Amino acid sequence: MQAQVPDRYERKRAFVSKSRSGCVTCRARRIKCDETRPVCRRCIISEKVCQGYLPATSRRTSKSSQSSSGSNSGPVKSSKPAAVPQVFIINVSSTSFNTEQEHRYFRLFSDSIVAEIAPECNPERWSRLILQTCASVESVRYAGIAIAALGKTLEASKSSSRRDSDGLGQGFRYSQEAKVHHQYALEQYHRAITLMRIDIASGRQNIRTMLISCIVIACFESLHGNQDIASKQIRAGIDLLNDWRTRQRHADVSRHPLGFSSPNPSEVEDFLVQAFGRMEVQLMTFRDARSAECHTSLRSEGREVAIGMPATFENLEQARVYLDLTMRRILHFSASPPFRLGRSQAYEITGSRNVVVLPGKWNSCASITASATSLPVGNIEERDVVAEAAALLAELQSWEKAFDPLLQSTLVTRGADAIIALTLSVNATSAQLFRCVFAKSEMDTDMFLQEFKHIVWASALQVSLREEEAQKRRLVDGNDPTLTFSFDLGILMPLYMVLMKCRHGPTRREALKILIQHKRREGLWDNDVLAGVARWVMRLEGQLDEAGATDTNENDEVLGLERRTRDRRVRFDWTERKAYMRCMQIDTATGQLVERNEVLKW
Repeated sequence: MQAQVPDRYERKRAFVSKSRSGCVTCRARRIKCDETRPVCRRCIISEKVCQGYLPATSRRTSKSSQSSSGSNSGPVKSSKPAAVPQVFIINVSSTSFNTEQEHRYFRLFSDSIVAEIAPECNPERWSRLILQTCASVESVRYAGIAIAALGKTLEASKSSSRRDSDGLGQGFRYSQEAKVHHQYALEQYHRAITLMRIDIASGRQNIRTMLISCIVIACFESLHGNQDIASKQIRAGIDLLNDWRTRQRHADVSRHPLGFSSPNPSEVEDFLVQAFGRMEVQLMTFRDARSAECHTSLRSEGREVAIGMPATFENLEQARVYLDLTMRRILHFSASPPFRLGRSQAYEITGSRNVVVLPGKWNSCASITASATSLPVGNIEERDVVAEAAALLAELQSWEKAFDPLLQSTLVTRGADAIIALTLSVNATSAQLFRCVFAKSEMDTDMFLQEFKHIVWASALQVSLREEEAQKRRLVDGNDPTLTFSFDLGILMPLYMVLMKCRHGPTRREALKILIQHKRREGLWDNDVLAGVARWVMRLEGQLDEAGATDTNENDEVLGLERRTRDRRVRFDWTERKAYMRCMQIDTATGQLVERNEVLKW
């Protein structure tokens, strides 16, 4: 028998004094930090995210502020206590660049552009995420340089168009300058892609770095006008993330749906999972090649988590996460047939592939209400479809009730928070239009006039507040933003939905006016392209004159069925900068449906 070692001979851990000046990540992991700046080497070696260093005045209070933060439903913490310490934005050393030109472009990227393309909700966290990765990953750093050079290209192009008419030849000079910036952007982008491929082949990129690489590539391609490539990068990132999530055997993935929280925050933080959840929403509004069966399998993802939605949201970020969760399920529901074709003769598909005609009293959008499950329906499949739609609508209404106090308070204070709140309100209202999948005809959408009016009102106020904030910036530094681009969806798609589905003249024309005024690109969508498609449809329906005027008082009443276009389809060719538009409309002379076609160039 082996003798037991007396207690006095038990090995004890040597006492080591705690470092109070280490990086945030090492302190959270309770390990010694080597305090290398701007990114500690221990974090680089262990492939962790170095969160930078706390200011000297904040180190004593950070522990108490974190312990007092409390928890709430979901991964988003309350913004009332100072739960999230402010850290230094990382500055990449000039020795990391080969030339002064590289350094200049990167300074532009880090000082302004990274914040301009960031989501409006929590842009500081987005900026820190990207810049910290730039500090440690060379390929992402060169992608940032390429985005900055592309930003200068767009800025010089705008200056060229503004000064072409001054008679002094200024426009030509700015045009040449744009070409130089553009060439440099392409060179640095090629360099970034080459380095990324080398890193992936050698196994040097972890899952987190690959996800961030997908984001910066999609940003560049979207800015460059290559929306097809950008959408493929988003799809690749989502596939990577989902594959990683399924391999987290220690966690219940059903409690961590895409867009809500991470099953392993030490490898991929909640913030990244939420970002890709929003990007999936964006992708489904643009182009989604996944099968109907795939969408059907994802219709219930996150339902259990949504049940735990708080009665009142504590902050805008929490409200956004829960809205994204519901919107993703709504889009999956709308993109998947609620039945197998041919199994029930009571169903019929008409017009668009997503228009479902239900039998009897369910033959209308108005049939779908939050209490629809209490009404009689036909077979089991019909009950399932109606119950699911009613549950989604009830979920949206619960979200609006929890969000309203936050919305009202931000409207009083105005500013950036009001812009975010109005954007969320617009998207929540547009999500209710998913009931259009139950439409029997184009006339059914008239029941959503109040929703259309709210979208237009809130969008107009959002654009006005955004201009106020831009004016404040001009007073401070005298400059406009380099880019009018955000990686997040905002109000463009809701306004476009109004323009396509609303036939009330004043509301529709006001939506077009706002869309034209909102000179901004959101994710994969461009306001000028969407406005061009809307103008064509409105001219066909007689609610816009040939000159494109939006202030006509004619045809203010809701259109009759015979004038409405239907089965509208648009195919975008982003390489050729063309949109091939097609719709059906009743010919007033013959009374027959005829096909209308047009090509939009931009």
